[in-house]
Amino acid sequence: MLHTMSHLKSTLERREMKTFVDFTLDGGVPFRPAINEAVEWSKSAVVVVSQNYHLSPWCLNELVKILECQKRWGLVVLPIFWEMSARDLREQGGRFRGEYWPRRKGFQAG
Repeated sequence: MLHTMSHLKSTLERREMKTFVDFTLDGGVPFRPAINEAVEWSKSAVVVVSQNYHLSPWCLNELVKILECQKRWGLVVLPIFWEMSARDLREQGGRFRGEYWPRRKGFQAG
């Protein structure tokens, strides 16, 4: 998926859109404050949700921050569901029902 994310970033930048992807952080940069600041200054966010997205506390905390900014300031959020079943998404079954939804309640931005 890293290759796909790099390709998406390059495509957006060719269209003169400023991008921020958390794998581009330089060493020594405080991770969470840098991400929170990037989200707060953004006009839109593309969230790429993979099958194991729900297993990462970092991803879930980023998502909470993004949704908070969407609610407060109208941040435009475009979710991309990577290699996930449309049926699972539509019915909120499979991984979403059994694993993702119960876990998301315990995460908070900060």
